[in-house]
Amino acid sequence: MQGSVFLIAVSLVAATCVAAQPEACDFPSQWTGGAESEEYHVNGSSRYNFYNISYDAEEEHVAIRAVIDRYGKNANRRNLTTIALYKEKLVYSINSETRSCDVANLNDAFSKWGVPKEAVYIDKYTTGVANEAMQHEEWVAMYKQQDSSECKNCSLVWGLDVTSTLCVPVIESSSMTVNNSIVLYHISNIFYYNFNTQVDRAAFTPPSYCPHEANIDLDHPKMIQLKKDLGVSRFFNFF
Repeated sequence: MQGSVFLIAVSLVAATCVAAQPEACDFPSQWTGGAESEEYHVNGSSRYNFYNISYDAEEEHVAIRAVIDRYGKNANRRNLTTIALYKEKLVYSINSETRSCDVANLNDAFSKWGVPKEAVYIDKYTTGVANEAMQHEEWVAMYKQQDSSECKNCSLVWGLDVTSTLCVPVIESSSMTVNNSIVLYHISNIFYYNFNTQVDRAAFTPPSYCPHEANIDLDHPKMIQLKKDLGVSRFFNFF
């Protein structure tokens, strides 16, 4: 894995020098779909998350229903629903099993999901066979992290593959490295089923037992834990 991170870093430099970079693209403005996340840490812990995603850029609404499976010393499974309504400036954290719901004010502006402007285009490739082949674009970015007690000289190597025609997400990956060599964790998010460019707006309606206004702040421990549970992603960790 260390070698692959080095190759990504080299590819970033090479692509900047010689590749003709196409325009970064946004995902379709409305869609629903599923994703699976695999997370591995150098300490031996791992986590598998499953997501059902509803996304509506026109109304600035996002909803994610997630199953969080954590393995290792603190193994557990949680079912979480997060609804972010940017126009209404509210985010809901919902546990349907316990019928609990917390609401916080959401002050951030909505940002469309897609390939970020700072990403570097790497190449195109084709998957599938014959008439079922699909062309993808590969994009990569590297982000220097602020030094902390947990991580010094760390960088996040981030990648995204999208389809060439509709800019549909295929694979998102993140690796936190020290000195661009030692990998602290690696995460792959695979968008792989039931992708539909229509959205059911009922997905953005919180259950009746939710408060009608904010009852906690975004910096409340519950919300901080929710962001950790959603995992490392430009998209799933969206508020």
